[in-house]
Amino acid sequence: MKKEFKVGDEVVSLSNTANTKSQLRFEGKKYIVLDVMYCPKCGLQCINIGGVAKYRQVKCECGDIQDSRGKSWTNSSNFSEVNHIEKEMLDAVKIENYEEAAFLRDIIKEMNA
Repeated sequence: MKKEFKVGDEVVSLSNTANTKSQLRFEGKKYIVLDVMYCPKCGLQCINIGGVAKYRQVKCECGDIQDSRGKSWTNSSNFSEVNHIEKEMLDAVKIENYEEAAFLRDIIKEMNA
């Protein structure tokens, strides 16, 4: 599912930081979108939730390389808008993707703990 966010949106991380090159994030934690960036080649959106870039360049999943603008970035698909996560869970149930639905249910529980 393609996800688009705007500056100021409240999002929840659906995963932990993947590796040392990635922006620091924790599954189930809420963040505010501070900036957005689009890949000029494929249009993929990445968001910044804070932190300073460790590298001068960022590489998109399509292979395109662009300037990091001094910020850390994460693909938007690793987040859900806080107000939409329950809808995403229900959509997963509707298409019988029970593994994703259970995962999202657990994220919702963690957010409300």
